[in-house]
Parts: sequence; C-alpha cells; structure tokens
Amino acid sequence: MTAFVFVSSSADITGHIARARGERTLPITLVVADGLGDRDVDGMTVIDIGTIDRSAFARLLDRSVVTRTLVRLSPADGGVVKRRRLRRSAAATRALREGDVLVACERDAVLAVWSVARGRGEQVLGLFGIAAGLAELRRH
Repeated sequence: MTAFVFVSSSADITGHIARARGERTLPITLVVADGLGDRDVDGMTVIDIGTIDRSAFARLLDRSVVTRTLVRLSPADGGVVKRRRLRRSAAATRALREGDVLVACERDAVLAVWSVARGRGEQVLGLFGIAAGLAELRRH
C-alpha cells in the first residue's frame, strides 16, 4: 500500500485530500506548521512542527528582488527553517522516511522533501504542488 506524505504550512488542504482519496484507505500523513498540535483529521494523521513566524525585518526584505534572493541564500530562508523544524520532529522525520510519495505543497517545503528523498537509498516519488499530489493520489 502506498503511503502519502504532504508537507504544507497549514492543514487547510485536508478537505481536498479527503475528496481525492475517496473511499480508499490509503495511509496519508500531513506535516504542517500551524501550531495546533498533532491530531487526526478526516482519517489523516496531522503532525505539527510548530509555527514558523517571519519577522517584520524578513518581510521588509521580501520587497526587493535583490534582498529576497539574499534571504533565500541565507539560513533565514523559509525552506531552510522548515527543513530544520522537520529534522527536529521525530514523528515528521519518521513519516517522511516511511512515505512512498512525498509532496511539497509550497516553495518552503521543497528543500525539506528533496533532502529527505535524496537521503533515502530506495526509490521515492517526490512531487511539488498540491495539484500534482492530488493527481497521484487519485491514481492509487
């Protein structure tokens, strides 16, 4: 049975995932950063890695292409921060290592999913975007 892991900032996509899954009983884990704690929603395991707050200074730097690029090259980048949070969460790390299909729902999740997929010895399918993840879910 194929296990799906979606990495997102919030659990707002659970309804879309539940509709795509339909009546099938596929194991689905959603790793989120919403600060609401671990829980089960619509038959899915939701693992919370804690909120990732951006400072006013970081939001100010997003206004320019040059400064936005500099932030993305630094340890303050959202993708780097999310990857660190995922590594600190034993439950999230376990889910990503055991999942067959890893879906990065937004840009900040891509680095985390890529690093886990790259570090695994076996074949794993890594996807970017909710639409791609839902399409793969419908195929199973």
